[in-house]
Amino acid sequence: MKRIAMAVLFLLVPAGCVVDIGGEDPDGELQSLSGCVAVGAELVTTADTSLRSRPRKNAAVVASVPVDSTVTALRACASSGYYNVSFEGAEGWIKGSLLSLAPQSEPDPDPQPDPEPDPPAGTVCTNPFFSTSDTNGGVSNGGYYIHNNMWNCGGYQCNETLYACAYDSWYVIANLDNDSGDGAVKTYPNVHKNFSNVPVSSFNTISSTFAATSPHVGIYNVAFDVWLNGVATSNSNEIMIWTENYKQVPAGSKVATQTFSGHTFDIWKTSDSHYIALVPTTPITAGTLDLLAIFDHAISRGWIPSSSTIGQIGFGIELVSTDNADARFDITDFSLTTN
Repeated sequence: MKRIAMAVLFLLVPAGCVVDIGGEDPDGELQSLSGCVAVGAELVTTADTSLRSRPRKNAAVVASVPVDSTVTALRACASSGYYNVSFEGAEGWIKGSLLSLAPQSEPDPDPQPDPEPDPPAGTVCTNPFFSTSDTNGGVSNGGYYIHNNMWNCGGYQCNETLYACAYDSWYVIANLDNDSGDGAVKTYPNVHKNFSNVPVSSFNTISSTFAATSPHVGIYNVAFDVWLNGVATSNSNEIMIWTENYKQVPAGSKVATQTFSGHTFDIWKTSDSHYIALVPTTPITAGTLDLLAIFDHAISRGWIPSSSTIGQIGFGIELVSTDNADARFDITDFSLTTN
């Protein structure tokens, strides 16, 4: 399979020593932030706290954040009770119990309509700036590449159009058959980034936030696709992390069951370990996955070399069939965090 592309995102850490303030369970009568907020909303800290590298209590501290500081929401909904925010140029996570919405200013008595904004992360694409039906069509956006990638359509009914509002807000309308009954994957519309064969061992963090919706027709899986030790070569290792499966069966055989990021996966692989697939026991339509933990596990089991390098990481839909009818698949959130 030919797919994908990848760049590295770094958390900005303030100079000097950063103190772990903690402040995970403050006392007081202020109402904790809960539910989803608008991306770009201003939030206020209700106690001294820490900006953390991951949405968990013991994650590394990126910056100290004093009480009554204003932070900006980078994602709409919390992950494990933590909100992804920016503070003075740094990005990280703060627990909702330490945040409240900033006071709103009085509305303009005679407001003027604003130009239509670009869609925020986590939204359904409604006003695409780009579309393509080309078998290899795509567009760069926000440091990622959105790719139609109709890589295996020869000899099959295969129609697919990709519409993009942003790298984290796009969809495809596909019409594919499985009349031959061979179950071949025909397309992998995706968003991706490239690494230049950077060693897995050089990273402290590789995680991804994602969200997708699918129609439950035909045969397909929604999945991450990771190429290690080269990209789609005879010596490459491909790790697929399925987040949703509809009537699809991975290659190889089931060899283990393991839990990552709170989700249980059946692990399938070929005998040579050039293909490894993690299939969730229940669908994961949105969330955050610790990809580095999965790579480290594969290394610890001897499935991939400890010297493995990363070539590409992407997220999209492996399509076999839509039962000869138009079907829509949406990606409504995606990002990669590396450190």
